Amino acid sequence: MLDRRAAALILATLLLAWQLPGCAGEIDGEDPCEGIYCSGHGFCVAQGGVATCQCVNGYMPVEGPDCALEGTDSPCFGVLCSGHGSCIEVAGEAACACETGYQAQGLECVPVDLCAGVSCSGHGSCVVEGAAPTCECEQGYYAEDLQCLEKTDPCDGELCSGHGTCVAVGTQPVCDCDDGYHSVGFTECESDFVDPCEGIDCSGHGTCRDDGSRQPICDCDAGYHLVGRTVCEEDAPDPCEGVDCSGHGTCRDDGAGAPVCDCDAGYHLVGTTVCEEDAPDPCEGVSCSGHGTCEVGAGGGAQCSCEQGYHAEGLSCVPDDPCEGVVCGAFAECVDGDCFCLEGYEGDPYSACTEIDPSAAAIRAELVAIAEAELGMCEGRDERPYMEQQPGYWCYDFVAWVYSQNSERLPPPISLPNLDPDTQPAGWNPKPGDLIKYDIQHYGMVKEISGDGARVYTLEGNVNSCVMGRSTTHASVEYYGLLEQHLGDGG
Repeated sequence: MLDRRAAALILATLLLAWQLPGCAGEIDGEDPCEGIYCSGHGFCVAQGGVATCQCVNGYMPVEGPDCALEGTDSPCFGVLCSGHGSCIEVAGEAACACETGYQAQGLECVPVDLCAGVSCSGHGSCVVEGAAPTCECEQGYYAEDLQCLEKTDPCDGELCSGHGTCVAVGTQPVCDCDDGYHSVGFTECESDFVDPCEGIDCSGHGTCRDDGSRQPICDCDAGYHLVGRTVCEEDAPDPCEGVDCSGHGTCRDDGAGAPVCDCDAGYHLVGTTVCEEDAPDPCEGVSCSGHGTCEVGAGGGAQCSCEQGYHAEGLSCVPDDPCEGVVCGAFAECVDGDCFCLEGYEGDPYSACTEIDPSAAAIRAELVAIAEAELGMCEGRDERPYMEQQPGYWCYDFVAWVYSQNSERLPPPISLPNLDPDTQPAGWNPKPGDLIKYDIQHYGMVKEISGDGARVYTLEGNVNSCVMGRSTTHASVEYYGLLEQHLGDGG
């Protein structure tokens, strides 16, 4: 039992965790296999929300999860689990993880006995039907659940095929069948439905079926057609018999019983059954640089119709200039239609970029280096100061600790000015070291931005209980906490 002092310590810890900025121990919707590579010798699967490794031949799953090389000194060496499971090492001992329908018995996987423990009350036998156990009872008993119960009423256990109600007439059970069903014997109810195809053979050249309104209709065999609803007559002679379309086409019935040819590419129809070669194609060999389609112009010559973003120059399709008409600010340049600050400069590339303060850049680089040195540190395995205050909820504490380790006196991350990325002009991005707050209760620190500005690479604590690097987009961010006012490197 806890003494008063221990209970007070636990209560204080819970109150502190409630008051300080925190985060979910696991991010909602996060794949438990994210970041688990099984040493490159298997693949990660999630079982009940827990990541495990499925390893290739020659390797075995171990705790981690991970895949380790099998050897004669491995406890799993030579353990096949009867061919219905995989050997895994647990606390240095071999164990079998069996397939569905099998259970471990020592180092073997044996079929699960669904009838194990089912006695049928001692008045029947257990059998498996449809992957489930059921009882076949002795005379005078009926099955209910997995028991054989003694009949005390003639109707006990009589289901009337599920379409009626049993009535006892003396000692005889008799079924009173539902509408649309009739009695067969005393205890069965059979549908009144009469097969509409009974006695219909479709002239011996088709298959009869119910048309959906309890009326018969025939599906005729190839070479036969339907007359009325139940007669299949042989088709007329094939008009294409003996017609080869000059060896360059395919003959078909024109719908009036006469032959007509569909000519191959490069041939045209003369009359109805002759295919002649076309004149030379002016587009033959013209590829339009792989970014367009060659067409025959009004004068009979070849010309290119180009894809979007390309225009024709002769018989080639060349890229359009996406920067044509784009005006960038001072110390900025256009790349693929967007403005970006030159290297060593920052700010709004559409108005003006200013030179980056080298001292501010050094402080930001130091923040990133401090955070990167912590990659791979995990709660429960490594003792780090930022994990101690709020166990299981230390993503914000990780960023605050990195700031505290910097040579510059930096303010707490939570006090930085907040900025919504949706309100910023095109081309704006956060900088290394800035705080990132997601739409969920989770914090991280910006490491760098992709060259096209589309992705933000981060360093984050408490991702699957570890310090890990991730990437995201502005769309997933609630706000950024900016260091620029403190460092004086704003745009």
